[in-house]
Amino acid sequence: MGSICPDIDRDNFIARAHIFSNRTGKIIWRAMGEFTEAKKAYREQGRLARERIGEPIRGGLTRMMEKAFLSSELFRQAEELLLYFPIFGEMNTKGLFAAAREAGKLTWYPRVEGKDLVFYLIDDFSALSPSVMGIPEPVFTGVEADRKCLDPSALSHHAVGIIPGVAFTASGDRLGRGAGYYDRFLSAHGERLITVGLAFQAQIFEKIPTEEWDMPVDYLLTEGGLRAAKQG
Repeated sequence: MGSICPDIDRDNFIARAHIFSNRTGKIIWRAMGEFTEAKKAYREQGRLARERIGEPIRGGLTRMMEKAFLSSELFRQAEELLLYFPIFGEMNTKGLFAAAREAGKLTWYPRVEGKDLVFYLIDDFSALSPSVMGIPEPVFTGVEADRKCLDPSALSHHAVGIIPGVAFTASGDRLGRGAGYYDRFLSAHGERLITVGLAFQAQIFEKIPTEEWDMPVDYLLTEGGLRAAKQG
């Protein structure tokens, strides 16, 4: 597991924190004045841990993660995958996309529309183009956009969402990049998905500060394999 963030005085932080459970029983950290900074610090440590992995090593770890997921019952039973395009050293999902397409599964990629993520059916990467933030996104417009757009209420019972993040715990808690796009999507539609958080082992921490709107994942996929999150 990743070390406790060195930018935080851990004992002092915990001593000043309020720890309580929300309606789902999830443990929530609260800290007077330091909470936002704590989240920033954990995000920074997770991001740096990921970016320190050199490209040759990252490629090898990615292949290990692909093998673990593609050999799992979760992938075998999946009828559709919600994927993402990697940035800043995130695990590359092209191998998952290729295997899913070969197996006849539906593959969806997100586009930022206002404050929301909207997913579109993607058959090949020619349908993606860099957004203003430099992240490749679906470029459909008009009638084609309507036809390709995901209706989350129509997701199958075997839909799997592959979720990026900068920091996770073994219990499935997740910190994303900070804009809340995935949290909003999962809050609205997560019950229709089996969610898999993708991260390298260096991004897994004993605890991370989360709030009620920080949505957890059901599984974690690292170079150590695919495992169910130990929530509760």
